[in-house]
Amino acid sequence: MGLLRWMFGGRGNSEEESRPSRPGHYKGKHFTEYVDTVKSLKREGRLGEAERLLLGLIDVMEEEERQDGYGVAPWYYEQVAIICRKQQRCADEVAVLERFAEQRKGPGAKVPKLLERLKKARELLARQQ
Repeated sequence: MGLLRWMFGGRGNSEEESRPSRPGHYKGKHFTEYVDTVKSLKREGRLGEAERLLLGLIDVMEEEERQDGYGVAPWYYEQVAIICRKQQRCADEVAVLERFAEQRKGPGAKVPKLLERLKKARELLARQQ
């Protein structure tokens, strides 16, 4: 499926893409099953692909959170923020971290670290403007 069709919700012809999706599922798999794929894409320097995948995963994770109320996992937002920082896209880093800050969060040590990262990213963005 092309990027524009994906971005605007187009459906492909494959059986997997035409099935109704379940909460937390992206292209037939639960969002948690993509961690190794994201890591591989990043390791191979395919940051754009990794970011697009992560943003799709974040969308379905947030949808699942709205239904079950368990909170979002910070790792996915953190990975997008890392990619944005690496590409010197501070405004995008702030945007994804603000998106995270607005969500109900699952438990864990990463939550305060990401909120601190948001504070630092905002300061960096302010210095650049």
